[in-house]
Amino acid sequence: MVTEREEGTQTIGGLRSLKINSLRNLLRVTVETEAPVILLSGGNGAGKTTFLEAVYLLARGRTFRSVKTGPLCARGSERLEVCAEVETLERGRGRIEVARDGAGVHRLADPPSWLDDGAAEMPLRVKLVSENPQSLLDGEPELRRRFLDLGVFHVEPRFARVHAQFRRVLAQRNAALRIGGAGVALWNAPFVSVSNAMHAFRASFVTDWNAMFRELAQGFSFLEACELRYDRGWPETESIEETLKKCGERELQRGFSLAGPGRADFGVTQDGRRQSLSRGQTKVAVTLLQLAAERVHLARGKEPAIFLLDDLESELDETTVRRLWELGCASRSQIIATRVSCRPESVFLASDRDVAMFHVEHGQVRPIS
Repeated sequence: MVTEREEGTQTIGGLRSLKINSLRNLLRVTVETEAPVILLSGGNGAGKTTFLEAVYLLARGRTFRSVKTGPLCARGSERLEVCAEVETLERGRGRIEVARDGAGVHRLADPPSWLDDGAAEMPLRVKLVSENPQSLLDGEPELRRRFLDLGVFHVEPRFARVHAQFRRVLAQRNAALRIGGAGVALWNAPFVSVSNAMHAFRASFVTDWNAMFRELAQGFSFLEACELRYDRGWPETESIEETLKKCGERELQRGFSLAGPGRADFGVTQDGRRQSLSRGQTKVAVTLLQLAAERVHLARGKEPAIFLLDDLESELDETTVRRLWELGCASRSQIIATRVSCRPESVFLASDRDVAMFHVEHGQVRPIS
């Protein structure tokens, strides 16, 4: 029997309990709440982002923070553990656990079937707006490809197989190029076939994603007439076969493929040109991209994701934060948000959703009554 929680006219799933052991400065943390909104306040370095990282680890099996942040395991510990009870709208309640030690990352689920389809299909999904969202739109194209492909994974089960096939074919083709081109012709046909398949899946998702993004962006003047522009990795006016012929000599000189899905990219554009955005505007755009992707996923029958909002208020005026918050609360998603201040007039409290407030200090997470 499916367990549901009614929140007004919304049905909200998400975390019901979270236990963290030895993750960075969070040594022993236990949080239990039924609230659709979890608000964490505290000073810089208190552990708020690490709390979000724990939820991300459960969903993805990896962190979203760079190695510069330091080791995942707390000092003096050789093993970290994160465990959560999760309520889903379609499959009821279950438990998910992730542990990391010297032997690697270990993931368990009860029921075990939650892991059968792989991480992309596990009921616990997350959508992150980090403290540095500009890294997505201004960083390396590889970041945007991963972001795009994760969105496609959630709407098209066949994409995982095609994506894995592309990686294998690309590796073999590049190996042939590195040794002077012997055997490249054998890999061109499968490379063309899988490239077209990858593009078709990506393009279909981007069409729906762009429509949702444009709808959400209407409330923000700096995004007027903006849209998502998807670059498939070879010229729009050519087939992939034609492109491979044109760049054949250069590929032999460079020793790797110069066109194809591995060169794909996307960006926020206006009149066909990439839009130049400030740090605050980039945070808005990335938040809307996540909200737009969630609308596409929900329309395809996916379990609502948990939104992880790390210091959303930073670099944004109150009116903008309120608009984003209202859009987030209009979804069927649980929201876990962090902020430095614990002022009672926070816009995060201005909604019809129940809010569970916690204060984070010195690695401790305590409820605020």
